[in-house]
Amino acid sequence: MIAVQIADFFVLKRHQAQPNVDWVAAGLWLVGFVLYHLLSYHQVHLLLGLTIPVMLVIFLSTIFVRRFTK
Repeated sequence: MIAVQIADFFVLKRHQAQPNVDWVAAGLWLVGFVLYHLLSYHQVHLLLGLTIPVMLVIFLSTIFVRRFTK
């Protein structure tokens, strides 16, 4: 979830909290959760581990989705 928050706050400058549930952020978090567990289940071993690459994928996905789905 921190990758979504970092992209929203620092890159996209979304500083205001929304009163309702942000389903886009929840969906992106779920994609990251599933991706992490799929990669760990298949025992993918990367030099940096799985956390950093998955966070990078979700970070970039958040920027892409937020910019092109306004």
